[in-house]
Amino acid sequence: MNWDYRQLMPALCLAVIGCGTPGNRAHLADGNPPPAYSSAVGNPDAQLDDWLSDFQDESLRDLVNEAQQNNFNLQISAARLMTAFGAARIENAGRLPSVNANLNSARNKRVAAGGFRLVNPKTDNFDIGLGLTWELDLWGKLANRSRAGQADAEAAKNDFVATQFSVAANTAKLWFGLIEAEMQLNLATKAHTAFAKNLEVVEQGFDRGVREALDVRLTRANVATAEATMMARKRERDTAARSLEGILGRYPADEISVRATLPEITRPIPSGIPSDLLQRRPDLVAAERRLAAADERQTLADKNRLPTLSLTANGGTQSDDLADLLDPNQNVWRLAAGLTAPLFRGGQIAGQRKQAEGRLLEQVATFSQAVLTAFQEVENALANEEHLRQQEAALKTASTESVAAEELAWEQYSRGLVDIITVLDSQRRAVTSQSSLYSISRARLQNRVDLYLALGGDFENPTDAEDNSEE
Repeated sequence: MNWDYRQLMPALCLAVIGCGTPGNRAHLADGNPPPAYSSAVGNPDAQLDDWLSDFQDESLRDLVNEAQQNNFNLQISAARLMTAFGAARIENAGRLPSVNANLNSARNKRVAAGGFRLVNPKTDNFDIGLGLTWELDLWGKLANRSRAGQADAEAAKNDFVATQFSVAANTAKLWFGLIEAEMQLNLATKAHTAFAKNLEVVEQGFDRGVREALDVRLTRANVATAEATMMARKRERDTAARSLEGILGRYPADEISVRATLPEITRPIPSGIPSDLLQRRPDLVAAERRLAAADERQTLADKNRLPTLSLTANGGTQSDDLADLLDPNQNVWRLAAGLTAPLFRGGQIAGQRKQAEGRLLEQVATFSQAVLTAFQEVENALANEEHLRQQEAALKTASTESVAAEELAWEQYSRGLVDIITVLDSQRRAVTSQSSLYSISRARLQNRVDLYLALGGDFENPTDAEDNSEE
């Protein structure tokens, strides 16, 4: 499969950032992601479920669901998403009027002239008022600020989806790693048991005078090495189990049960995978949304030189009687408009413009690097898929032949045809080839997960699937 990112990446950048040139940004003015991005983000569960079915492992699906519910990094991302949407709402609030209400009361003491006493020497005054402030968006500055906040919120949303995907993928890879660790432990335990039985036979032959002391010592060393390997495999298995429990949000007590064998990859990679699948990757969508936010803020910084028109209105009622406050005849309103324009702020406006321009250029480069990295990850995963497949096939042959050679070597040793060194070497080869086969099988599974992660989901575009269903 031939992906030429040198042709595809500029086309993708042109479609999103307009060649990355500040000033040519009209296509980003609405602050909304492209339709292809929206469809991908609209159904994140599809990204989490479709590719999982390729492994045909219900235990894995249950573990992924548990991680989605209990993983603390995912909860952190959800809290950040909530914060981002709150910030977007704050940014949008400037486009709406601001209304304040106040209620005041005062007590006055009156004294009559000549020292005469009044019947009601004290009077209670009540005052209720409303204040309204509204900045008219003459130049669209408030709209720019609102769209920037919305783009930030959409970026946070896609960060959350990316975290969901990452947690699911890491859960799958840790699960495969735990299964392999269990298989390695079982292999090491089986080898230690077999080597210990062989040692008994060799020691018995030495007692009868048919075996040499060198055979005994070499076989004992082989058993001790197998025991050390078994302990190392047990430690690796325990660590793998605790790592998986950690991502699941469980206490790392090494109490998770595991299946005996690795699942097999039954679905081949289809030919002609469309490059536009990358457009659904949530991390790329988040990078594009941050670029859009920076673009809006750059435009806003350019408009800060323009004057601002604000409307203020004040009204209310005043009465000695609290009940009279609701009398509409006593309402008094005053409306005023103020136009303010920045004249001299010591270079603050120019500095803000330069700052916004720098951040925009930073986001252009960040987005371009994210696209390039995405293509690189796909290329690596596709290349590794074929290399690992061929390596796995070769190791299957090596494992089968090594096991057969071990049996033949022990048989010939029992008949005195070969020495103990040949036997021990054949045993080590058999164990090593099987161990390598387990590692490559696990690596191939994890690489397939990496490919799904690089593509942003399954091999099929959700939009294409919906179109086919409608037909």
